Amino acid sequence: MTPSPLTTTSNHPQTRIRITMKGLLQGIGFRPFVYRLAQNLSLG
Repeated sequence: MTPSPLTTTSNHPQTRIRITMKGLLQGIGFRPFVYRLAQNLSLG
C-alpha cells in the first residue's frame, strides 16, 4: 500500500496509513465502561 499525501495548512505534508490489527482486545476499557454504566443505571 502506498501512502497518500493529505492536504494541510502547513508546509509539512501528512501521510495516511491503514493499520489492521488482529487478536483479542476484549477488556481494554470494557470493564470500566460497563462499571460506570451500571453505576449510572443504579444496577450495581
